[in-house]
Amino acid sequence: MADERTYDNVTAPMFDCVKTSGEKTLGTKFVPSDAHQGTATTQSIVGEIVLSFDFDPQASTLTYKILKKPLMVSANQIWDSIQVGIDRCRK
Repeated sequence: MADERTYDNVTAPMFDCVKTSGEKTLGTKFVPSDAHQGTATTQSIVGEIVLSFDFDPQASTLTYKILKKPLMVSANQIWDSIQVGIDRCRK
C-alpha cells in the first residue's frame, strides 16, 4: 500500500476549500495554514493521523504523504476521505 498519493487538477481555490472543510468537518489542522507545504493533523477517536501536504499550483497537484496513523485506520480510508473532500470542493 502506497503511503503517498497525488491528486490532479486541484486549483488554489479548491485547496483552500479542502483546508477549510477539513478543519470544519474533521478538525484537521493545516500547519502552516497559509502555506503550500506543511502538515495536516487530525485527531480521531482511535488516534492521531498526520500527513504532509505539498500543493503545487503550477502543476495543479496536491500530494499527501502519511507520516503517522493508527493501525485501525487504513491508508485507503485516508485516501478515500481526501478524495471525497476534493470532489466536494470541485462542485
